[in-house]
Amino acid sequence: MIRSDDIDLGKVTKTVLVIDEAQDMDANEFSLVEALMERNDELRVIAVGDDDQNIYQFRGSDSKYLRKLITDYNAKQYDLVENYRSSRSIVNFANCFVKEITERLKTADISAVTSQNGEVRFVKHTGSYIENALIDDVISTYDGGTTCVLTNTNDETLVVLGILKQRGVEAKLIQSIGSLDIYNIAELRYFIKKLQLTDDTAVISNEQWGNAVYELQTAYSDSTCLPLMLDILNTFKENNKKLYRSDFEIFLHESRLEDFYKAEQGVITISTMHRSKGREFDNVYVLLNNPDIASDENKRKLYVAFTRAKSKLCVHYSGTAFDKYKDCATDFSVDEKEYSRPTDITLQLSYKDVYLDFFKDKKHLILKLKSGAELEVEGRRLYCNYCGKKYPVAQFSRDCSNRIQSITQKGYSIKSARIRYIVAWKGENDERETAIILPDVDLKLG
Repeated sequence: MIRSDDIDLGKVTKTVLVIDEAQDMDANEFSLVEALMERNDELRVIAVGDDDQNIYQFRGSDSKYLRKLITDYNAKQYDLVENYRSSRSIVNFANCFVKEITERLKTADISAVTSQNGEVRFVKHTGSYIENALIDDVISTYDGGTTCVLTNTNDETLVVLGILKQRGVEAKLIQSIGSLDIYNIAELRYFIKKLQLTDDTAVISNEQWGNAVYELQTAYSDSTCLPLMLDILNTFKENNKKLYRSDFEIFLHESRLEDFYKAEQGVITISTMHRSKGREFDNVYVLLNNPDIASDENKRKLYVAFTRAKSKLCVHYSGTAFDKYKDCATDFSVDEKEYSRPTDITLQLSYKDVYLDFFKDKKHLILKLKSGAELEVEGRRLYCNYCGKKYPVAQFSRDCSNRIQSITQKGYSIKSARIRYIVAWKGENDERETAIILPDVDLKLG
């Protein structure tokens, strides 16, 4: 639109363009930057990024676009090499590890500002089910501060969460609803409805906002996700003196659930490495089951994980990939113990794991339910109990059914299920929205 003059040039005439997380630009975003530069001869572009932390290649981001600003547009590169987060031992290990990434923009080592040495500990495992070993370590070595367990996959986060809960340790998962828009979560849709906005409403009054919050708290008092929804609303209100309707809608559409997670003292945070980006913790434990570090993409993901730690970094791994880094650690040990299989597994199902068309005639009933409501599993279907009667409200997709079957063949059985979120969804050819359920399913060994 900019290049074809289909937009008011006054809206794109700027003097300064600041790009944060510039290493994560994709082709479309870089094309926009180039178009703005073409229309503004005197435009000053400030791109801030770390190509070592480009971990979103799966969605099209590529640090080559940051590099193009230097090679194609003669941008000057300034390296910021002081690390204000991590202790010396963690920074030293990170420097050692990151050198294996090819085609890096940075060449100088990072230096730690703090004088604290900290701790980098490697534990190599020769057996299986090392999740139990990591949890043993977390519990026995915890000495205060914020703590996070980082894993490679969503399934691993849920196994770790199950073990911690089984042992009575308070833990929280950095959650996500994938590509779904948080604007469509039932609680937030209800709040928007209770704002009673008209077509010409530009600014939401404090009275409208307060009344809608009250209505939400009353109607969804037994929803397990209500506290998180209130955090989302409070975040917007606290950061905006005037509550513009358009700003609120953009805020919801552009935010992700994981953006609102807050680390707490004494509560173990569990996250995938991808979701940990931008966060920091006093103590970080990394779970690596036979890690593949051959590709630069995987190395960058691990680099992000390691650099979340401020004081203590402990890496539990199986295989041999990290043997060569043991001299970069402050402590290295080998654990030959055979650990038992986790007794509890939780599956957090996404919209891809449920049969979406099954929901289409059930909107009225589903919207009477709340997050946290118990569900009963019979075959592929999930049932709710409402007013003393049992109703089918969800159905596993074929792929999900096969996945559950493969788990049950290993000796597990479904113990319970519940609603995690209720979300509005609209199929490509649908005229009306459908309310869908994203459930959690618990399985137990034996």
